[in-house]
Amino acid sequence: MVRGSVLWRDLERWTWRGSIDLLYQDAAGAVVVADYKTDPDDPGAASRHAAQLAVYREAVQRAMRLPAPPRKELWMLRTGRRIALPG
Repeated sequence: MVRGSVLWRDLERWTWRGSIDLLYQDAAGAVVVADYKTDPDDPGAASRHAAQLAVYREAVQRAMRLPAPPRKELWMLRTGRRIALPG
């Protein structure tokens, strides 16, 4: 389990700054980037936060030199749901 900051410049020259809430390895050995969210409801959460998680995923893959990108999850704190993001 790790909490860390990401400062990232993507291909479009945007600079992103944020904190990865949770980086873990699941029981099968896959690396997962998870972000805690307090949105009032779940519908649309995946699309609202997709860009943020994509940046975190790419940063983790490069930093850890992973052969495949890690999975992405949103942990919805108000509803208790875990949402797996595609890609």
